Amino acid sequence: MGCKTIFVKNLPYDCTKDEIGEFFSSCGIVTDIRMVYNWANKHFKGFAYLDYREPASVRKAMRTLNGSNLRGRALVIDAVITSHKKGYKRRDPSEYQDQQEQD
Repeated sequence: MGCKTIFVKNLPYDCTKDEIGEFFSSCGIVTDIRMVYNWANKHFKGFAYLDYREPASVRKAMRTLNGSNLRGRALVIDAVITSHKKGYKRRDPSEYQDQQEQD
């Protein structure tokens, strides 16, 4: 697994970015924290994305902090593995040639 991002669920609704960063820094250097808020009332939804500098930190967080408690709430941690969506910019060049030959 080469990802550097984790998705954390079941965070306390009143926690802060600093509190989250401090809690997860035991596994490595946290480079970014994105807390998710309700768009209508701006309340924190209880989940966030954290970016680590190294993929090894993601593995350590999943191994040591998944299920751990932050202010009485058992955290659920998942790795975020993304891939490129197949769109017009990501097509295989041979597809364009096949399409031109049909026209």
